[in-house]
Amino acid sequence: MGICIRKYFFSLSGLKSLFTKNTSNTLIISGIHKYMRHPLYLGTFVFIWGLLIMLPYISLLISNTIITAYTLIGIQLEEEKLVEEFGDDYRKYQQTVPRLIPFLKNRKAV
Repeated sequence: MGICIRKYFFSLSGLKSLFTKNTSNTLIISGIHKYMRHPLYLGTFVFIWGLLIMLPYISLLISNTIITAYTLIGIQLEEEKLVEEFGDDYRKYQQTVPRLIPFLKNRKAV
């Protein structure tokens, strides 16, 4: 999670646009993205479910369930958008790199 936050801080906060002009989008499949397509979401899941283990409250169970369902739906929608944007390059990436769990083989081809 820390790697992703550091990697994306400038671009997500909008500060990167103050220093560089980027007119084309490129598909990044290097670094941690070689092992999973959505590392920030995985880090979020590990954090919120780990917190539930440390603090077993029913309110955390309910909120974690809602957050997880919402995020999984969001991942699906995000991937559809990425297929539209990057086409066959992203489809090939989907076939070779697992969505959330590193080193887990994809079961279906897209």
